[in-house]
This record gives sequence, structure tokens and C-alpha cells, in this order.
Amino acid sequence: MENTQFWHIDFSLIQLGDYALSLIETLAASFCLLAFYLLRQNNQLTWPVAILSNFAYFLFFYQINLYGLMSLQVFLVVYNLITWLRGKGTTAPEIKRLSGMGLILSAIAIFMPTINLTILLAQVHELAPRWFPQPASFNFTDPLLAVSSIVATVLLAKHYLEAWLFWLGIYGLCVVIFAWTGVYLTAGVYMVLLGWAMREYLEWRVMLVKKR
Repeated sequence: MENTQFWHIDFSLIQLGDYALSLIETLAASFCLLAFYLLRQNNQLTWPVAILSNFAYFLFFYQINLYGLMSLQVFLVVYNLITWLRGKGTTAPEIKRLSGMGLILSAIAIFMPTINLTILLAQVHELAPRWFPQPASFNFTDPLLAVSSIVATVLLAKHYLEAWLFWLGIYGLCVVIFAWTGVYLTAGVYMVLLGWAMREYLEWRVMLVKKR
């Protein structure tokens, strides 16, 4: 492609073998890591920086045909905007555990929409070829990650410990997909997030035990 506008993946900053590091991936990864660092500091700048990351990853996931994760960014923009405007803090959460029924309902909330989204994304390049000229990548895994992330975000907002187990699975699978796709910077970012989720899970579990 001859178009080198920044939102196109062919606008490369660095060429490392077969991997062309694009500007938009670099911006998305940088904003993402900065947002999670600010979150650890309980800084209200977390949310506008996270929104910038969502916008950048929306464009990037579109470029690599991960339309499920692309759609997820719309939900995350709304969530981060609401959280920012409400001025929520992240200290001293009232940690809870999901009941057996809660786990079952969470699984249903993940798999039922995932099936529908999988069917939609398998045909999206035929239904809207102007906007989606390329078929979706990872027709089942991509929607599964998107829907699981929404459920995990809701559970985390309600301070359920099991939300971090969801995130561990989500981030781990993301690392595999991004490495398989060849977007190594994003795979590295999600490895960092995987480690962060593990630490948060262990911290929350200790806090829950102390509360008892």
C-alpha cells in the first residue's frame, strides 16, 4: 500500500525482520501501559489515558481484523468515561466471592453472546464489505475474548475476586493470539498485564482472608 497515514498499519516506525512496528500500535501500547501504571497510583488521569488507549487499539484491531476486540474498545471507552466522570477511586474495595450460581450465570453471559457474535463476524465481510473488506481473524476466539472482557469488567467493578481469574485467562489467551498474529509489542504489553492481574488476584485474596 502506498498510503502512509498514521492509522494505517503500513506506517512503520521500525522494521524488525518480518515485523513492522507501526505508529498506531506503539501509541496504543504506550497509552495502555501508562494507564495501568496510573491506576496503581490511584491517579484520576488513568481514565483519559485509558480512553486514548481504547481509541488507538480500536484502530489497530481493525487493521489486523480482530473485529471482536475492536468492538470491545467501544464498551471500554464508555466504561472509562463514566468511571472518570464519577471520580471513582480504587482503594479499599469491598471484596466478594461469586456463588456457584454466579459462576454459572457468568459462563452463560459469556458463551451465549459469543456464539451470536461469532456467527456475525464470520459474515461481516460479506454483510458490510465496504467497511470490513477482510474476513475476521480468529472467528471464535476473538468474540470470546471480547465478551469475556465485558463480563470480567462488570465483575471487577462489583469487586468480585473471581474477576481476576477471568482476566488471567483473557490476558493469557491474548498473549498467544497476538504472538501468533505477529504483533509482538502488543503481545508483550499483555504479558505485563497478565503479571499485573496475577498480582492483583493474590492481593485481593489476601485482603479477603483478612476480612474474614
